[in-house]
Amino acid sequence: MPCWQQLPTFLKDTAYSNPSDFSRTPFQLAHNTDQPAFVWGRNHPERTKFFKLWMTATHEDHKSWLDVFPPERFCDNSHKGTVLFVDIGGGIGHQAAALKARLSETHTAGRLILQDRPATIEQALPTEGVEKMEFDFWEQQPIKGLHPYNIL
Repeated sequence: MPCWQQLPTFLKDTAYSNPSDFSRTPFQLAHNTDQPAFVWGRNHPERTKFFKLWMTATHEDHKSWLDVFPPERFCDNSHKGTVLFVDIGGGIGHQAAALKARLSETHTAGRLILQDRPATIEQALPTEGVEKMEFDFWEQQPIKGLHPYNIL
């Protein structure tokens, strides 16, 4: 992956400090651009398609967070308007769909929200009970006071 190849140069050039500007990362070095990765991706749909496939593949055949975290404990006192889960940058909604399937028999109240960029939300899984919200995670989060949020 080009970004990994540029990481040593980036770290040396920035004195090994944590990035504080999402438009100045190894991605920009690797792709010879000053645009943030997701802005660049809009103009390179074929590369974005491969990125999405890679992101999906990295989670296949792995334990899910649902195998180790009991989401039911956050749902016991939920009602129809309660937001139970926000999947920030959740892609096409695999995590939200898995949570909905897990909770569908025992907890029917509460809202599950999938957030991602508009082009990704358009391709989201059609999961009944999961709200789709266009959102750029570099912007202020519109859903306040929730715990937990999910960014995977």
